[in-house]
This record gives sequence, structure tokens and C-alpha cells, in this order.
Amino acid sequence: MQLLKWLFAILVILNIAVFANVVTQKMNGNRPTQSPAVVAVPIGTGIAAETTANTTTGAAPAAHISAAPSQNIRREAAPVVAAKIAPNCSAQITLPEDAYHRLKNFIGGYRHAVARNVVENKQATKKPKLQYQVLAAGSSEESMAALNKAGINATVQGASLSLGVFSSADKAQAVRQRAIAAGVAGVVINERGNEEAAALTSANYTVTFSDVSGQDVSRIQEVLGRYGRLQRSACAK
Repeated sequence: MQLLKWLFAILVILNIAVFANVVTQKMNGNRPTQSPAVVAVPIGTGIAAETTANTTTGAAPAAHISAAPSQNIRREAAPVVAAKIAPNCSAQITLPEDAYHRLKNFIGGYRHAVARNVVENKQATKKPKLQYQVLAAGSSEESMAALNKAGINATVQGASLSLGVFSSADKAQAVRQRAIAAGVAGVVINERGNEEAAALTSANYTVTFSDVSGQDVSRIQEVLGRYGRLQRSACAK
């Protein structure tokens, strides 16, 4: 009885193996057959092989050639962008001589050109009145700072500081007292006679700013606009 069981098991295993083999053959039979690749081996001097290698490796330079124009475009585009953001405004203003010297440091912060204009005062039919000029000895920066702090506009005149010219002796004396109170020494009042006053000449400065931005022009107008009329050109966009 035990022997029959073993025989039956062996038959079952054989049937399963045969069935699996048949199924595998059918599945393999449905697949298209592929012919083996034929590789041609060059015989002789090897010219064909070198030609093939050169043809294969020759594709690499093409990528560099095609990429070069785009790099040139980027290089050429850079100056255009820089030109758009570059300052391209100009402005002009005429300042009195004392105002120009007082604000020379501010003006020097921008690219500019200066022209000095001398204006001769015509003699009046009537004799001019006496004028009083307040002068301070020396022209040190400490004296300038002290006068500016006291609200006195001083300009350099030779080796002295001019605190202004007044038609009234009382006004000149008041400015002198303010300068002395500010700690400035050597402050005197110089009386100008009729003939001297009639022969005086005045000067002004025409300042032309170039290559400034719209923001710079606004700042220049804010500082210098009180002394003259600022004429500005239209800024290119």
C-alpha cells in the first residue's frame, strides 16, 4: 500500500514537469526570433576603424559650436543693461560767488564743469550810500565752523573771512557782536566809500552737472535751489 502511494506521487510530479515544459515551449515559440548581431571586423590598415572613431568623437565639438553663440549674446547684452541703468541726466545752475565757495565741497561730489562770470556794476546817477563789510582775520576751518553754527554765512576773501556787506552800520555791528560771541577773534567793520562802491564788480559761477541720476538732480535742487534756478535736461529712460 505504501508503494502505491509513492508511485502515484512520482506520476503526479512527472505530469507536472511535462506540463510545465510544454507551456514553456509554447511561450518561447510565440516570441520573434532575433538574429544575432554581426560585427564587422576591419582587416588591413585600420582606416575604416579610424574613420568610424573620428565620426563618433566628432559630435562633441558640435555641442561647443552651438553653445558659443548663446555665450556671445549674453556678453553683448551685458553692456546694454549697464547703459540703461547708467546716470544720463544733466543740470545747470548759476550761483553767486559766495554761495559757490560755501558749497564747493557739495558740488565737488558730482561730475561738473564750472565757468566764472564777472559782472560789472554800472555807476548809478546818484551817489551810493556807505556800505559796511564785516571781516574776520584768518580763514581757518574752526572759524568757519563757529560762524556757521552761529548762523553767519562767511566766505573766504583773501586771507580773511567776509561775514557780509551791509548798508546799515547797525546791522554790521550786530553781525560783528554775534561773531565775537561765537569765539571768532579779529572781527572788524570796514567802511566802503562812495567811489569804491561804485567801482565794485561782482562774479557768479555757472555750474553744469553731467552724468547724474534723477535722484542726484533732486538732491542738487534741494541744496542749491535757494541760490538760483536749476535748469535740468530730460532724463533718458
